Amino acid sequence: NGNENSSEEKPVGKRNNATMASKKTGTALIAKNNLNSNPNRPVSLQPGAMRPRGTLPGDLLGKIEKRDPKLLIPEKKFRKEGKEGAIRVSFDDIDLLKVLNMEPVPEDAIEMFPDWLSGLEGKRVRIRGFMFPTMSQKGITYFQFVRDNEICCFGRTPKIYDRISTVLKKGEATNYIQGRPFDVVGTLRIDPIYIDGEWLQLFLLEDAIVIDDK
Repeated sequence: NGNENSSEEKPVGKRNNATMASKKTGTALIAKNNLNSNPNRPVSLQPGAMRPRGTLPGDLLGKIEKRDPKLLIPEKKFRKEGKEGAIRVSFDDIDLLKVLNMEPVPEDAIEMFPDWLSGLEGKRVRIRGFMFPTMSQKGITYFQFVRDNEICCFGRTPKIYDRISTVLKKGEATNYIQGRPFDVVGTLRIDPIYIDGEWLQLFLLEDAIVIDDK
């Protein structure tokens, strides 16, 4: 797939990344102050929207095998692709279980990101995935872009790294794309929203365009 990596295991340490730390703090404050009071926020950012009905955040933790974080992929290289010159990434590249052995994902996860992952912040990327079912069929400007249309996202609660909040470029809109993969090009943001023990968002694509070569 054009990516190169080393699978040597290394222990994870805290990262002294001022930009990420301030971004996390700022996002948390925004989330606490504004998110709960905003009735118009996307349905997918409502607490519990992506969980099985009738469960609470803590209910799912007892059903997973908890692991100690450790760096599994210390280095990775990417290539640019298409006329947009965007960096080709995959959901495997942001899979925190594969990259950092994280299960579950802790609130301070971004402090442990390797440099190559933190370095994707603000970059134009191209990623392939599926559109999570939306409220509308046409004129869609925001959606959850997910890893696959099988158990990770459509049958069970997806991991927070298995979905990316996607906001289309101003003036752009798309129709609902059901059951088949497509590419999205956008500016990747590491934009965590974690409230009351529940992840609502970790990654965001801004100024995005849908590339649907059907």
